[in-house]
Amino acid sequence: MKWNYTHCCLMFLALSISCAGAEITVKDELLRSAPKTILIGEMENRVLDFNPFVVKNFIDALAFEFFVRGYDVKQTPLSKNIEELVSSQSADLFITGSIFEARYGDAIEDQTSTAVQLVLHTKKNMSAGSCRIITDETLSDVRVVRRLASMCAEAIHRKVQPEK
Repeated sequence: MKWNYTHCCLMFLALSISCAGAEITVKDELLRSAPKTILIGEMENRVLDFNPFVVKNFIDALAFEFFVRGYDVKQTPLSKNIEELVSSQSADLFITGSIFEARYGDAIEDQTSTAVQLVLHTKKNMSAGSCRIITDETLSDVRVVRRLASMCAEAIHRKVQPEK
């Protein structure tokens, strides 16, 4: 089959529909902080299928993506209040969140709905921002986990670091 303009447009449309985009919003305080150290805390697992590693895999991928961008990254379970935890770990930015994934449909057509919601905290402000990705892909695929973690890290990095 020879590819023509219509085939290319249809392929682009199909790829665009399944691709996720990161939405981010932050308070002005975070825009001025230019964090260097990130502490990644607990993320709530809202995955209906039993996959005990989905959340941990995403946290590990997110930590890697921030490290690649030059941040000092630490991981810790949420065991104290946020202010105590951030100051005890000398972190500039603390990230918590939730991961949701569900499959629905019938025996003929199965669909997936996935959402990653990250909440950004600073030492002074309990909630300073949020980053969200919604997609129709599954976090059971490690390539999807890596791509979504990269998109979140890049969106946060671009928002909180002044342009050089």
